[in-house]
Parts: sequence; C-alpha cells; structure tokens
Amino acid sequence: MDNFRSQRNKEKFSHEGFLYIFDKKLADENRKMWHCERKVYSCRAWIHTNAITGDVRKNLGDHNHDSNATKIEVVRMVTAAKEVDTNEGTAQVINHMVQNLEQAVQGQLPSGHALKKVVR
Repeated sequence: MDNFRSQRNKEKFSHEGFLYIFDKKLADENRKMWHCERKVYSCRAWIHTNAITGDVRKNLGDHNHDSNATKIEVVRMVTAAKEVDTNEGTAQVINHMVQNLEQAVQGQLPSGHALKKVVR
C-alpha cells in the first residue's frame, strides 16, 4: 500500500498497479471509498479500504484500461521530490532522484522544466 498526494492535494492510493483517488469515508467511518484516477476517462472501478489499516476490503467494477506500474513509480518519485528539504540546487536534487530509476520510468517522467517547478 502506497499513499501519495495528487496535484490538487487529494490523497492517492496504489493497489495492484492502479492508482485510486480518495472519494469519501463511508457512514460507519471504518471504510474509505476510492475511485480510479482515470474516472474522467469513464473508468468505473472503485475500492473500499479499511480506514485504519488501509487493507482493501472490496473491489467494485472493472477497469477499462491496463495497469501501469511505471506510472506509480513516477508518482512516487514526484511525491518524494516535493518533500525534499535540502540546500542543494534544483538540478542536483533531480539528478540524485533520477539516477536510480529504470529507463522505462525515466521515459514517463514530466519534463525537466516541470520537475524543477515541483522541487522548488
């Protein structure tokens, strides 16, 4: 289970190669509902998780697209870049983060200009 933040500071959750965005807590306050991040592209997949442990309790609907593990790595890297607190230059921070990534992940990273904005 990985938790991230979206560009609009919403909570994201990765499960089985898919990314979900937090929608709401259910009435019993013990479960959270998450919808697929590609909901705007008509994907109707949802999951319920335990609000405390984060364990997936229920899968609802099917995805109409393939999972993308490299995208999750990109989101993980960008989230980590947002949280870096250092005196190093922006380019140095990006180089340290990118040097250990696989080529497939590097190919899906945002542009250098966009990464610099994230780090700043």
